[in-house]
Amino acid sequence: MRLGLFGGSFDPIHLGHLIAASEAASALGLDRVLFVVAARPPHKTPVAPPEARYEMVLLATGEDRRFAASRLELDRPGPSYTVDTLEEARSFSRGTSSSSSPGRTPTGRSSPGRRGGGFPSSPPWWP
Repeated sequence: MRLGLFGGSFDPIHLGHLIAASEAASALGLDRVLFVVAARPPHKTPVAPPEARYEMVLLATGEDRRFAASRLELDRPGPSYTVDTLEEARSFSRGTSSSSSPGRTPTGRSSPGRRGGGFPSSPPWWP
């Protein structure tokens, strides 16, 4: 399975997000695109609470079978850094190819409060 991660605050999610994800899925041959809702983005403060933004993503992505909403960053403490998300996703993606789109959130940035930790064998955000 070819998997793409699309992260953002999605405050609110809009048609542009869905078009970008659809175009990326087509261009990269992705089977699934996970919309990863940033719980605590380090670069801005969202207006809507994290759970409300997650619910918006669930509603907006429900009609495209390639799309799924992810709780990966919502269920992890601390700021939402892409590098942490990719490390956790990679630990559960053995045998899965993944793609990420640069420029969506800060990457390669180390969080002072960054924690390892993992999920059970079937994390709730995995499709």
